[in-house]
Amino acid sequence: MINDLNILWQALVKEASLDGLVCNISILDTNIHDWSNFLDYVQTNFPYKYISKGSQDELPKKIDDSFFHYEELRFLELHIGNFSFECFILTSEEIELTVVPSMIVGLSQVELFFRFIANISLQLKKEVKISIEGYSYWLIIFSFARKIFLTGNGIEICSLDEFLKSSKF
Repeated sequence: MINDLNILWQALVKEASLDGLVCNISILDTNIHDWSNFLDYVQTNFPYKYISKGSQDELPKKIDDSFFHYEELRFLELHIGNFSFECFILTSEEIELTVVPSMIVGLSQVELFFRFIANISLQLKKEVKISIEGYSYWLIIFSFARKIFLTGNGIEICSLDEFLKSSKF
C-alpha cells in the first residue's frame, strides 16, 4: 500500500516537473471554524512561520472574519520533514497549501506528506484534494470517510485507517 502511494507520488513529481509546477492541496467549503482547527493542528504539531506585512509575525489568538480581510499578502510556511508547504490566507471558504513536489524525496518523506494530508482530512472532517497547478482535475482525494481515491478511475488505494496505522507519524 505505501509502495502504491510512492509510485503515485513519483507520477505526480514527473507530471509537475515537466512544467516546473507546484502541487496544490485544497480543502474546499471551509469556514472560520475549520481554519481555527487547521491552525490549532499546525501550531501544535509542526514548526511554522506566519508571514504578515512581509515579516514574521504571531498568529492571532482568535480567528474571525477580520483574519481574511487584509490587503497585504499573508501566509503560513509549514515545515514537515525535509520539505515545506505554503498556505496563503485568502478566504475562509478554502484552505489551500502548495508544495514543490521535487522537494519530497524518498519513501519516508512521501509517507510524511500523505500522512499529513490524511490527518488534515480527519481533523477537519473534509475531503482533501491534490492536484498539479494549472490542471483542471483532482488527482487524489483523501476523504474523512476513510478512503483514499485516485480520481478518474475511482480506485480505492486503501482505507485511511489502514494507512494511518501502517507506521508512526
